[in-house]
Amino acid sequence: MHLTEFRWTVRNDDNREEDGKNLRDEFMDIYDLVEPDQPDAPASMLEVLIVLSRMASYASYGTPSEWFWKMVENLDLRNYTDANFNAHIAEEVEVALEQVISRSYVEDGRGGLFPLRYPQHDQRRVELWYQLSAYLLECEESGSWPYMN
Repeated sequence: MHLTEFRWTVRNDDNREEDGKNLRDEFMDIYDLVEPDQPDAPASMLEVLIVLSRMASYASYGTPSEWFWKMVENLDLRNYTDANFNAHIAEEVEVALEQVISRSYVEDGRGGLFPLRYPQHDQRRVELWYQLSAYLLECEESGSWPYMN
């Protein structure tokens, strides 16, 4: 995830890229690291997922870690660990991440980060912030928070 560049195609998702870069700066400040070779390098998918996890935690219940793993689960990648990682799994991870980046998942969000039961719009055309908001709203309305399952 760290090696996969986040690329945005939907208006305002450039904000998530900037959030990812800000997270990188925060990390570097906390650990007193020197500037990277390419300070304006695009955000990685890992950085964006961490940012979205923090946003979900702030706007709802659960920790950023719980939300991060829920998004990984939504991508059907939860069972992959360092212990079982191989070339085949690396390819599956790459395909899942590219599906999010290219918005080639199902219009209800299945195959993406925030699948909805009752989408109001085609999620492939909705910025990630609003996808997250709709996902949180469905969780609130159903009383079924993902990390409580």
